[in-house]
Amino acid sequence: MVLLGFIDEPNGSGDDDTSDWTVSRIGGTPAYPDQLIHEKLKSNLICSQCQREKIFVCQLYCPLVGQPYDRTLYLFACKNSLCWNKSNNWTGVRCQKYDSTYTEKTDDNNDEQPTEDILNNSSADWCDDADDWNNAEDNNDNSFSNSNVIPTTKSASNDHKLLTSQMNKINLEEQLEEEDCVDDGGDGDDDDDDELEMETKNSKKNKQTSSALFDEWKKKNLLEKNNDDIAQESSSSLFPLYYIDIDDEQTILEQERLKEKKKWKNKINREQENTDESSDYTKEPSTKLEHGDIVFYRFQQKIMHAQDQIVRYDYRGQPLIITKIDSGLLSNIKCRHCKESCLFEFQLMPALVNYLKINKRIVLEFGTVFMYTCSANCWNNDNDLFHIENVIVQEPRTENEKFYWDPNDKSKKKFPSLNDQGTKRLSVIIPAYKEAERLPPMMKTTMEYLEKRNANDKSFTYELIIVDDGSPDNNRTTEVALNYSSKYSTDIVRVLKLDKNRGKGGAVRMGVLSCRGEWILFADADGATDFNDYTKLEKRAISKQTKDIIICGSRRHLEKESVAKRSLFRTILMHVFHLEVWLFTVKTIRDTQCGFKLFSRQAAQKTFSQLHVERWAFDVELLYIAEQMGISLEEVDVNWQEIPGSKLDPISASVQMGIDILSIWLRYTVRIWSIKQQKD
Repeated sequence: MVLLGFIDEPNGSGDDDTSDWTVSRIGGTPAYPDQLIHEKLKSNLICSQCQREKIFVCQLYCPLVGQPYDRTLYLFACKNSLCWNKSNNWTGVRCQKYDSTYTEKTDDNNDEQPTEDILNNSSADWCDDADDWNNAEDNNDNSFSNSNVIPTTKSASNDHKLLTSQMNKINLEEQLEEEDCVDDGGDGDDDDDDELEMETKNSKKNKQTSSALFDEWKKKNLLEKNNDDIAQESSSSLFPLYYIDIDDEQTILEQERLKEKKKWKNKINREQENTDESSDYTKEPSTKLEHGDIVFYRFQQKIMHAQDQIVRYDYRGQPLIITKIDSGLLSNIKCRHCKESCLFEFQLMPALVNYLKINKRIVLEFGTVFMYTCSANCWNNDNDLFHIENVIVQEPRTENEKFYWDPNDKSKKKFPSLNDQGTKRLSVIIPAYKEAERLPPMMKTTMEYLEKRNANDKSFTYELIIVDDGSPDNNRTTEVALNYSSKYSTDIVRVLKLDKNRGKGGAVRMGVLSCRGEWILFADADGATDFNDYTKLEKRAISKQTKDIIICGSRRHLEKESVAKRSLFRTILMHVFHLEVWLFTVKTIRDTQCGFKLFSRQAAQKTFSQLHVERWAFDVELLYIAEQMGISLEEVDVNWQEIPGSKLDPISASVQMGIDILSIWLRYTVRIWSIKQQKD
């Protein structure tokens, strides 16, 4: 059984109860079974890199079936941004306490079952209260007898040694090759749907799903809070306290798939009302890989039905990896105390980052965090207060992509985060794919404008981030870009080299996530748009007096001229594309594809964090997200000219973008993708 944890509700009283250590929660102060633990643990909570004290992230109450212990797991991390996403800067702790009320079963009442059955039940017991976390039927086939000896390091390890050595050989390649979690739906009849719907309704009688509860609570409470309320919840050293609610992953999947199936069948019925012929809509849509990062794609597909999950618990299961990892690393993890093999127990999910705020700012970031615990659950009840367990941290970007190269002092330096405060007036993001020839003219015009602005107004500070999108040109694009870093310094020009091609949208997104600007402009490397027109976008943005705004450069005024020069076929494609965009996605912007858009930092934080598409249609999804979130969208005419050397075939690209737009609309319509509203 896989259990998913969700933010339940904040502690409304503001009191941090540190006495109940058997409650699962995020933030606040950790609660331990023994007060001595707090003092004894301190030396283990100092970051080895920066020597700062680590901050408490969460505690999960996780008793194991068949073992007479109350058992809680804790995670701590260093909030220094230089220490983020490094496994050795996290600490996992396991605390246990013998339950004197535990009633041992005898062999007369129940035949002893294999150790594997015991382990299979472990994930079902991650709970505050057994009735809330398990249905009665979950345990009918998994009853077992417990040994009459309290587990110790020696006795427990003998029972688990052979089994765990086999279980821990996790084949990550098989995980990557497994079927997509999106169900094709098949051709089942309505009776099957009705039966599933009835089963779902029955399961809801006594308990509403956590995701539904969270959505309802979020609308009434979390999203209505103002900044003063949030600041009151936080202190300078602690995360806000939230309780964790849970649900069974399978229950959520069944409910979400039922909704999708009904929506899809309604669409089929509407299509068939207009034609008697068989339609291409007789099958539910399947999702296909849109770019080369298959590992991250699989991760997104697996969590898409519950994107707000903050914890995933699957004792002795496999973690959901977010970037490729050496399978040997996970299969050879050993207990720090008894040297037995360790098993995967739970992981923190990306959605949790949104709640790790202090004074309104996110102060801890990660992709996902795995906790591996001793397979023998080694413990000496007479002497042990806590055990340190193994933690592995992953992030979406590779190690190389976290840094930029400074050619002047020959050193690597770390990029900042979009969630940091802006320290420059403007960041210019330039996606570049095999642009060694076209980049110099664009940079010449851009730097002339920026230097002139800075000379007239010293408060106008700026930076440029050139993103080499995995160009297969023997580093020519990167070398050309680094020449500008050498000439102007890395405070002005930084180069982000992606390990592999992500697509224009992926390159822009990675650049935006690494920038320092209060305003963020992305501009195409061909220099087709006159950079001097930035002034027009800036004036329009400032005149609106809002922090939530996107200004789009537009070529709509050139449409009549372009029609006169284009073939009839290309003109038809252009009009069909504009109509499709308006019908299915963006209503307020005529020219969605112009590569000259200005974002406030706040608007960028809200939109780029939810972007899925990384190829040419990313602009459409980005603006669609902004419209749905109520972000102000404006369109400003700019001077634009065709620049030779484009890598894009306009006909095939138009067809592909048309397909992508339908895909974007469909996935948001059936809630494969969803948009999270965020308060300032």
